[in-house]
Formats: sequence, structure tokens, C-alpha cells
Amino acid sequence: MKEDQKNQALKAEAEAFDSRALEREANGFIPDLQKIKRNEYFYKSFWRDPVFADLYIGEMLRQYLKYIENFSNPSSRILDLGCGQGYFSLELARRGFKVVGVDISSQSIEIAKKTALSAKIDPELLRYEVMDVDAIDQLGCFDIVLCSGVLHHFEDIKQALSKIKMVLEKNNGILISHEPQHDYFKTRDASFVAAIRQLLAILGFWYEDKIAISDIETFESFSKDIHSEYVLERDASESAQSPNDLEHDRDDILPIVKNDFDILDIYQSSSFIYRLIGGLRHPEIKKEHELAKFLAIVDRALVNNGALAANYFYFCARVNSLEDPL
Repeated sequence: MKEDQKNQALKAEAEAFDSRALEREANGFIPDLQKIKRNEYFYKSFWRDPVFADLYIGEMLRQYLKYIENFSNPSSRILDLGCGQGYFSLELARRGFKVVGVDISSQSIEIAKKTALSAKIDPELLRYEVMDVDAIDQLGCFDIVLCSGVLHHFEDIKQALSKIKMVLEKNNGILISHEPQHDYFKTRDASFVAAIRQLLAILGFWYEDKIAISDIETFESFSKDIHSEYVLERDASESAQSPNDLEHDRDDILPIVKNDFDILDIYQSSSFIYRLIGGLRHPEIKKEHELAKFLAIVDRALVNNGALAANYFYFCARVNSLEDPL
């Protein structure tokens, strides 16, 4: 890609995330996992309720911390690449890690800085920079690079990974990531979600009215619509979150990672809760929480036993610092 085309693409990506960050801020969202409030702006997202956020985002954080514990050390210096509004950076700093969060969205970084200030985080432990991946070598060396839902946005993953390797190589560091594998999620998986949603709607526990399903063909059509929603990560009425969203899937990403990194672990993420638990409705909030926790258990169990495909996967990889043979 020519330099001017690349700059235009980055600008469009940044503007998309700027817009989303400002809209969320205007609707009362605080990107601090310890200060999440019930917020009906998020009509179906896990961000709608702190319990829902913990079931999804909290679980992601716990998996990242598990990788750090297993493959790095408590004094690790961490680069949160594509940190967005900084909620993972904030939690890692709270646990004593030295963290630098970077993102191309200036509005996201501005909000992240305000949130960190409000949380009274030691500035020696956490700082944020507006920065593209091509410039991260200016930040020095790291023990860990966290890419939480970031790699799939890069048009040139190979180039991005070469920069990531550069900042990790001296410390024999690790890359931790959570990326989509939507190609693995089939219509049969969506059919299970369709059945759950319809049952919830019939019982009055879903934010939408029930679908009029009187035959198999209608149910199959409903399942295809849900399949599209999950693989595109948006409702039919919504636009993509950014121009380069879902640029790559698991089978694009991992082979390129393996060129410069040794895979230490791959772990399946959730299948359906991230686009379901936020849509739960019940007059008693504690019942919503009970339903959400049960569905999270079902999701985990069915992914574990292979009955459902996960929509995302985690991986941890260590930089391969061996020089090429002569």
C-alpha cells in the first residue's frame, strides 16, 4: 500500500473509533471495570450491566492475567497496543505492572487519560500515547505486548508483527491476543442461539419481541440472520465499527504469527454470550444476572465439549529471537 493510501486508511480507522468513544462518553460510559454502571444505552451489549461486563470483559482480563502468570513475571513492562479507552491498561496498572497504552484514536486516549486520573493511578505505572504500530519502537523494550482484538484490524499483519517482535525481542517477551475466528462459527451454531433468543422472547425475557416462527423454513431463516450478525459483529441496521474491522480471521492470523513467534497456548473464547446477555430483560435485575451467569456457564461448557464453536480465541506466543541461518 502506498504511504498516502495507508495514512488515509489510518485516519479513517481513527475517526471511526473517535466517533464511537465520544458517543459512549456522551451516554455515560466510564471505561473502568471497577466503576461500570447499569446503562440502557447499551441495548444488547455486555457493557449494559457490570455483571454482564464481568462475565465477558472480566473473563478476558482473567485469561490475560493467567498468561502473564504462566509465561512472564510480576515485574513485566506491558504495551497495550490498540488499547482503546484503556480499561485493560487500567486494570493491569492496578495490579502493579508498568503499562503503556497506545491507540490511533486520539479521543479514546484522551478519555483513557481522564479515567486513569480519576482512578488515581500512579503515573509511573500507566501512561497513554496516540500512536500507530509503526512507531512503537520509540517506546523502548517490553516484556509483554497485549493485542486485545487488534491484530485483525491490520491490513498488513506481517508488518505489524515485525514491529511487535522488535519491542519484545531483547526481553524474550510474549504476545498475548484475543482475535476472531468467525469462520469457525457455522449456521448450526447460530441455530442454537436462535432457539435461546426465541425462548427468551416468548417468556418476555428478551429486549425484542418474539419472532413469528410457524415452520422450519422460518426458523432456518432466523438462524441465518443471527449467523450474519455474529460473523459481522453487528445488527443488520448497524454499520461496521471501522473501515478495517474484521480484516482477518484466525486462519489468516496464526500462520503469520508463527513466522516470528512460538505459540505457547491457544484457548477458545466464548461462543454467543457477548451478543446475548446484554439483551436480557426481567423486572428483577437479579434475575437478569442469574440468567446471564447460567448462560455463561452453558456457553463455556458447550465450547469446551465441542458442541458449539467459539467466535474468538486467545493465544499466547513467545518471540522467536533465533537469527536466520546463513
